[in-house]
Amino acid sequence: MRRVLLVYSSMDPAGELLARELIEHYGMERVSNDTYHAGEIVLKVLTDRDIIYADRVDAGLGFKPEAVVFLSRHSSEARVKTLSVHVSGNPADEARYGGRPMALAPAHPVLMKSVLHYAVEEAERAGLKEYSVTMEVTHHGPTDIDTPSLFVEIGSTIDEWRDERAARVLASALVSALERPVGGVPAAGFGGPHYAPTFTRYMLETRYAVGHIISKYVIERAPDEVIREALAKSMGASEALIDWKGLRGGVRQRVKSVVESVGARVVKI
Repeated sequence: MRRVLLVYSSMDPAGELLARELIEHYGMERVSNDTYHAGEIVLKVLTDRDIIYADRVDAGLGFKPEAVVFLSRHSSEARVKTLSVHVSGNPADEARYGGRPMALAPAHPVLMKSVLHYAVEEAERAGLKEYSVTMEVTHHGPTDIDTPSLFVEIGSTIDEWRDERAARVLASALVSALERPVGGVPAAGFGGPHYAPTFTRYMLETRYAVGHIISKYVIERAPDEVIREALAKSMGASEALIDWKGLRGGVRQRVKSVVESVGARVVKI
């Protein structure tokens, strides 16, 4: 893949560690105070804000990227050790962590599938058994970018954010994904819990490349327009994966109706 923008914040220890791995081991050269290059891959550091507030980061670059990859930490009260991928956006009527309410960033489901695929391989090779490699649902900003995007994250506490083994695995997976994407059929997901185990399995074991996932906790209060936008901003997905057992009957029927109203196909999983 060419013309990719990688973004991290100097306020984020996991993002900084991932960036350092890329700079030191993958031939990235510094070209200005905040920018590194490796071919047509550009690494940019934000020094004035956290990454969840990086709206319009793809504007005014002098080139049009094919994808934006945010290098980030993941926080969890459950302290789960994770290497995770997800898309940014706020599916409900609040925006506690960046972006706008009821707005979704464009997803890059194929690149996300590729990163997940290689992260599983690299974690196994490195013996990183204590980490779960997983997808997360759509749950924070930024929302206002034009380029297909994804987050790659290390979680969930300062110990993991500073774990060089985890950063090396995830950086290597990202490089492999950019060089050798695995392909897939774009889809959006609806239902299930935050760490999306069913959608993770489908990403790894089937032809589907899942973009936005709207969790069971959010879909009940998300308007119909968010369901339509989740499909449109998952590379124009024409298939919706619904965690059938992960939604109440009335909710899944509403999702099914909205999905079919835009000509997309429902896949019960």
